[in-house]
Amino acid sequence: MDEVTAPLEDLGVLVLDHPAIHLSFALLRECAKENIALIVNDEHHLPVGILSPLAGHSLHAQSLHAQVALKAPQGKRLWQAIVKAKIREQAKALALVSAHPINEVEYVKKVVSGDPSNIEAQFAKLYWPKMMGSGFRRGGHQGGVNACLDYGYALLRSLCARALCATGLHPALGLHHRNQYDAHALADDLMEPLRPLADLEAFKIRVEKESEDFELDQLVRHRLLGLLTGTCLLNGAQMPIFVGVERYAASLKQVIMGETKTLEIPEFVRHQSENL
Repeated sequence: MDEVTAPLEDLGVLVLDHPAIHLSFALLRECAKENIALIVNDEHHLPVGILSPLAGHSLHAQSLHAQVALKAPQGKRLWQAIVKAKIREQAKALALVSAHPINEVEYVKKVVSGDPSNIEAQFAKLYWPKMMGSGFRRGGHQGGVNACLDYGYALLRSLCARALCATGLHPALGLHHRNQYDAHALADDLMEPLRPLADLEAFKIRVEKESEDFELDQLVRHRLLGLLTGTCLLNGAQMPIFVGVERYAASLKQVIMGETKTLEIPEFVRHQSENL
């Protein structure tokens, strides 16, 4: 096999997918310094862990104190903004693939601080049958479309974790996701509006395979890695997703630090159809 090298500064996410891989301590240390998220896959090629830098910013301690001191009402308002953005992105994704999309406006209006009525879940009940078919059931530990979604979500989660560490925020301190065993709860919060990107790619792969039950092979995983090379829109400007997510995380930090009140969330799903 030919030797391939790549500058660490050019890497954002590194996926480890073979049991024979050996990494030196020196390489792990340098990956942490360069804020590279390392994803570890299991024997089924599904991500089971994310290794991300603990302190990727010179003011990490200051940001951490601000996160811990964040008042509940402010955290709920941030979650409200994220849920609204997620529903809008889901509606845009659905409009690209379904002859019967959902008018999301009324649902977005119903999302209040903290989303106590769980409008997010109510919209999802309508969204999934239209996106993947009436017989589809979203759930873990399954193959085909569900494995495809799990892999795509894990990649997007790692992207968010990386961006949070770069800003000095700790990914374990979530706004809505607060499982004590979740080391990346804030990344789970942040990634919600990005999920439809993986949904769309899984939809396209399902159509091409003409089946919901397909293998998560190397070609499929490579397709999903392409999610990290796309573009998004923020304040009318188009930019790489890596940059957009970094600005998204930086905006979250500014709100938490009291520097601004409005969370800026990029638009991730394009309006135009691309290879659909």
